[in-house]
Amino acid sequence: MRRFAERRPGIGELLGTLIMIAITLIAAALVIGWINGQASSSETALGVNAANQADYFKESFVLVGTAFYYNGNPCSTFTGIGTFCNQVSIDVYNNGAIPLTLKYISIVNASSESASDTIVPRLSVSANLTSSATNTYTISYDCGGTIGTTTSSSVVTGTQPVDEQSVPPTVYTITLPSACSITSGILDGASYTVTALGLYGNIVTAQVTANG
Repeated sequence: MRRFAERRPGIGELLGTLIMIAITLIAAALVIGWINGQASSSETALGVNAANQADYFKESFVLVGTAFYYNGNPCSTFTGIGTFCNQVSIDVYNNGAIPLTLKYISIVNASSESASDTIVPRLSVSANLTSSATNTYTISYDCGGTIGTTTSSSVVTGTQPVDEQSVPPTVYTITLPSACSITSGILDGASYTVTALGLYGNIVTAQVTANG
């Protein structure tokens, strides 16, 4: 008995061409959509960058004064060792064209000896002012080799953002963490570098002498 091969229906040449054209058009539409999305993202990023650069030039502030204390009182004197402080208040004056928001303030000892030839303990304390919206700040410290990070709601006091051309200046008070012993704190008569960083990247540095 003769067997006949089974014939299966196939896709016609015209229909196949139409399907390929449809696939090509869909792929082209997807590519164009992706390119447009990338262009829009780049345009947005460029606009944000331009705005930040403009704000950088509008942002301006100065550190107009410092004061040193021991828990709000005159710095504490230790016989034969020296007088030490655990707080520094920094007066910040906004002389820019926009409200001022500081990102961090730090104090670092600028020399290893004071004017009286007393050895100055190594000190580096920085307060991250943008670490929390609930006034809880992150503090990084190195007090005479005692290194760590802590958080506190009372380390920095001051109102942010500062209004344009604010008078009087806003006062920020950095209190050394409790992990820092008093004799590894701020030595009266020693030189320190105070640094403040603005939201848009401006940095102001002042060399100060502790006098409490």
